[in-house]
Formats: sequence, structure tokens, C-alpha cells
Amino acid sequence: MVSIDNIYFDVAKNFCLRRRDLYFRVIFPAALPLMIAGLKLALGVSLLLIVAAEMLGADRGIGHLIWESWQTFTVPRMYVGLIIISALGYLLSVIADQVERTLLPWRD
Repeated sequence: MVSIDNIYFDVAKNFCLRRRDLYFRVIFPAALPLMIAGLKLALGVSLLLIVAAEMLGADRGIGHLIWESWQTFTVPRMYVGLIIISALGYLLSVIADQVERTLLPWRD
């Protein structure tokens, strides 16, 4: 609530908003951009961590494919895995941007 301008709380007070409405009409919309930014960061980090975990301890998966290909010098298979991870990361980024545009139409 510290990052929200006081003018919004003054307007809510002038309209006699109840506490519940204050949360849904002022505080939640003001915090939503930061939540979306956190979601975008979490998607990228989680993709990296999943691949790293598959490299270390899995018997199948994209990370295992990349690690096994690197160890056996089958470079084309390794690049296929890297391209798949890149495409998946790009797709998640596009989906997160679309969610942001849908939930935050007032942002540029």
C-alpha cells in the first residue's frame, strides 16, 4: 500500500467504499502489475530449473536429452533439445504477455 498514491485512497474514501471494495477496486489493481512481473520472472526461472533438474536426475526429458547428447557428442540432438527449450520459453513469454495485456488494459 506504500507504493499506491494517496489520491486513490482519498477518492475511495469520498465514494465511501467498504474495506472489501477498497481491496478489489484500489489495492488489487495497483498490485497486479507487480504480480504479473513476478509471474514472468518465475516462468523463466522455473523453465531453467526444470531443465537443470532433468539434466542431473532424470531418465528422460529435454534436459536429459541435452545432457546425454553432450556426453555422446551427438550435437544435432543436443541442438534439437536447445531449440525446443527456446521455443517453449518463447511460447511461455508470449502467453504471459497476452495475460498481461488482458488483465492490464490500461498499461502501454
